[in-house]
Amino acid sequence: MKKIASLALLSALSLTSIAGAAAAEQLTPNAINPTVAASEPVGHHELAAAGLVIKFGSVTGVHHYTVSILNTDDNSKQTFDTTSNSYTFTGAAIDTEYKLWVGAYDKSGRLLKQTDPNSNYVTYKFAGQSVSLAWK
Repeated sequence: MKKIASLALLSALSLTSIAGAAAAEQLTPNAINPTVAASEPVGHHELAAAGLVIKFGSVTGVHHYTVSILNTDDNSKQTFDTTSNSYTFTGAAIDTEYKLWVGAYDKSGRLLKQTDPNSNYVTYKFAGQSVSLAWK
């Protein structure tokens, strides 16, 4: 019986040391891996890829918000509707000046609030950060 117990213990120890060696081998990184490219520092294209995040406060009784974005470089205007109190404009380009306007509308389409009472745009030069607009 002692022999069987000794053999079982010896087998268990052998398996443990083999498994430990295999695990250690798997955790050791390769010194050279030609398939992995060096990473570049985050630059303007990565910031632009994230997009211009336009934030604004919630409005009671709102059905949706309309976000208007005017690109001052080419005078192109884009308008988006959202039910959230922020919008990410993924078409934004770094160092481009945008004019922004947000309106809050109720279910019947009546304008409840806007970021400028004269429907003017807020000018913002995109440099990778988000912008928060206030209701006026």
